[in-house]
Amino acid sequence: AIQNNSKTDIIVTKLMSCTLDLLNRDYTIYNLSGTWARESHVQKRKVSSGTFVNQSTTGATSHFFNSGVMLSSLDRENEGISLGLNMVYSGNHYCSIHQHYSNSIRINMGINPLNFHLNLSPNQLFETPEVVMSLSEKGNNGVSKNFHDFVNHCIVRQPNLLKPIVYNNWEATMFDFNEDKLLKLAKKAKDLGVELFVVDDGWFSNRNSDHSGLGDYNTNKKKFPHG
Repeated sequence: AIQNNSKTDIIVTKLMSCTLDLLNRDYTIYNLSGTWARESHVQKRKVSSGTFVNQSTTGATSHFFNSGVMLSSLDRENEGISLGLNMVYSGNHYCSIHQHYSNSIRINMGINPLNFHLNLSPNQLFETPEVVMSLSEKGNNGVSKNFHDFVNHCIVRQPNLLKPIVYNNWEATMFDFNEDKLLKLAKKAKDLGVELFVVDDGWFSNRNSDHSGLGDYNTNKKKFPHG
């Protein structure tokens, strides 16, 4: 957090949520990148002299570059020291991993400084988004488990409440569906114990392929004559 204790406005153009210094244990950097329908591809590279940057400038967390990174000393799932960092934030994010010649690493993570312009009036307080960190001696799976536990117990509402069993129509029908076809699917899903039926992409406007209709959220009357 930063607070303006002066008597005049101040302008903040860069403000990180986390700065961490550590020695390089021959770390491998893991990050996730991709695009629509090809999300979350694992990218790996060694920490080396210079700066690696993982960021989004789309205005959202983005499936192009996920806001989480992981450092793995042995590049194994269940062995070695692994360190994970992730922002609890849905906007433009920024993470840099810089190695000095002395073999030390500095990690910075926070709101992306690109076009960041924060005006702080006297006595005004600004709290940065949180960064969650996890360290494990059981490799990448150890970090993943820690993050799962954190999300389940600290972010998910009513963590001890069993969630509905969900069925999503997308893989069964893609864009090719109508009310009658979905009702038949829903009845089969119910017989399997499904409690929540979700209609995915293609229920609106003329959205019958990847090349039309996106962003026009009027119900498709041909597919749903009853709304």
